[in-house]
Amino acid sequence: KKSKNTKINLVRVNKVRPSGRYFSARVLVNKCSRGRRGGRSLLTGGKGVFFIHGYFMRKEKRALEQLAITDSLTGISNRSYFMARLEIEGRRHARKDLPMCILMCDVDNFKRVNDAWGHAMGDDVLRAIGNILNQSVRSHHDVAARIGGEEFAVLLANMHLPQAKRVAEKIRQHLSHHIFGNAEESFLVTFSIGVAQVDNGDGARGLKLADDYL
Repeated sequence: KKSKNTKINLVRVNKVRPSGRYFSARVLVNKCSRGRRGGRSLLTGGKGVFFIHGYFMRKEKRALEQLAITDSLTGISNRSYFMARLEIEGRRHARKDLPMCILMCDVDNFKRVNDAWGHAMGDDVLRAIGNILNQSVRSHHDVAARIGGEEFAVLLANMHLPQAKRVAEKIRQHLSHHIFGNAEESFLVTFSIGVAQVDNGDGARGLKLADDYL
């Protein structure tokens, strides 16, 4: 039973992410009054501290789980997460007879970019492609991933082949308008995209077909 001096309040606290960056959050804590003299408030009996600690433990766990499935350079999904989702969606596709397509994407002559402009610029190109892919897919249905050095893949769940081809064309157009470098020394990058429809839930075969169509 709460005493009449005990209240539940929202407070803002600061915490450090696993990456080292600070963030703040509002959390519920138990507070009790010191009385007339102090006029200030304290957390009660360590319960508020325990609540905050548990809140941030869960927050950090989710952040670490997200890091484990994310490509560190581009910020999109990594190969292991893509392959896991491909297997899951493949089973669902076969069970419910749903459409599914895969895009395989490869940066044309990427070695020339690194040789001519340096690896830092090459990394900028890969980050830009990751951002374009992320903006071109449906966030709650599809998976865009970097699966190799300059290779990317996109899983398009619940999508027929004609729609998948339109997504591929949208990606190609976005990249064709992206200028890299600076005003004096700029360049464009092209992208080869293979599109394949998954049959009978066989995601591995669909991925190979998309790669063959590059």
